[in-house]
Amino acid sequence: MRAFVGLGRYPERPRALRALRAAFGWSFAVPAVPALLVSVFVRPALTFSGLELGLLLALAVGCAAACFWLAARAYRAEPGLGSAVAASIQVAFAPLVPFLLGCAALRVPWALAALWGLAAVVFAVAFARLPAWAGPYPRPPGA
Repeated sequence: MRAFVGLGRYPERPRALRALRAAFGWSFAVPAVPALLVSVFVRPALTFSGLELGLLLALAVGCAAACFWLAARAYRAEPGLGSAVAASIQVAFAPLVPFLLGCAALRVPWALAALWGLAAVVFAVAFARLPAWAGPYPRPPGA
């Protein structure tokens, strides 16, 4: 977590972006790694039809859209480093939903590919949004 050491309230843009990327990455990895390990060792026996997979993909897209909306709303409420970090943590859950659903579908290769493919696309889109929140942050008068 060296990205947060000595950051201050009004960091330069590269340092703020590094901190946002660290918050995003850790927020995705902390729940994803144990879920992947559990699904590998437990090997859930779920099977999906095409209709059920379509419903799961629609659910994952809806949850991802809600995560993007909530993250943008959190940042717009009070632009600054604190709300940017909160937004990057919230947007990390957008790719996590299809990833976790894919962990449950580990025995069905086409469902796994569809869900993890969606997770990869959403991850890339979310990661690409982080520079928009990286400042520069307005300083209040006298700061």
